[in-house]
Amino acid sequence: MVDQGYLHAMLLSSATLNLAGKRHEQYAGLSQMRFLDQCSDDLDSIIAELLDQVRRERLRVFTRDRLVINLTGDAQGLDAARVALKELIDALPEGEQGSTLASGELGRDWVGLALSSEVSFVARSATVPGMLDPVAPKLAVLAQIMSDGYFYEEIRVKGGAYGGFCTYRPMSGTFSLGSYRDPNLAKTIDVFDGMIEAAKGAGVLTHATIQKAIIGCVGSFDGILDPCKKGQAALSRDLIGLTDEDRKRYRDALLAVDLDGVLNGALPVLEKAMKTAATAVVSSREKIEEANSILPMEFEIQPFESPR
Repeated sequence: MVDQGYLHAMLLSSATLNLAGKRHEQYAGLSQMRFLDQCSDDLDSIIAELLDQVRRERLRVFTRDRLVINLTGDAQGLDAARVALKELIDALPEGEQGSTLASGELGRDWVGLALSSEVSFVARSATVPGMLDPVAPKLAVLAQIMSDGYFYEEIRVKGGAYGGFCTYRPMSGTFSLGSYRDPNLAKTIDVFDGMIEAAKGAGVLTHATIQKAIIGCVGSFDGILDPCKKGQAALSRDLIGLTDEDRKRYRDALLAVDLDGVLNGALPVLEKAMKTAATAVVSSREKIEEANSILPMEFEIQPFESPR
């Protein structure tokens, strides 16, 4: 669990932003681990009910109208797969397209996951405009600049953590701050809080830092993918309606980002978004309680172990 502390902190902070973030945490985060833990402790008494629930979900989810198939391969392989898939598709019930599960509450804005650990993993996430918005490439450049400069210096060099960074995910419209294997907690929250003012400081946002950041952003955006990852990327883009033309416009805009666009475009957007950001930490109970006694906001402490 400690090795995945960064992942769980990010999932917990993103889970409060929207339904997609909540679902991601439920399927891949602490909620899933707790569910499996409870099942393993009492499997004999719940197996019949669990199987019944799985059957009901199968009938609701695995239907023809909900099916999206993504294939990656050579021509011969794809032809053979299509023949086999026809039998699968014909065997599925037709279903009802568009019915969704209730969302419920998204969660708390300040969550502390307590477990046995000598280090902390701190994350903060906020909802910002996504890839189709004109400010998106400017946010990407801003994230790159702050990650390479401010976060590296304050969290890794001065704070002694293994890593400190911020990331912008244009496909989900999420801007996140994070630290990895961090000996600090409250001090790192102070670094998060000081990001906007630091970005406004002399020498941080300049023509030179922007040009360097653009190179890094383009490299990440146009990275080389193997066939498997190409297929996964194509499926994800299709599901959210992102076209090749959209990606080209984003890339062209990324290459054209300038100082004014970051200062007067991205920075005000991020400053507003951070006022409603969610923060999560994975650390020891002692460190979280100590942070709660110092910080103006308190983490809601949750034990790692499943409630019995």
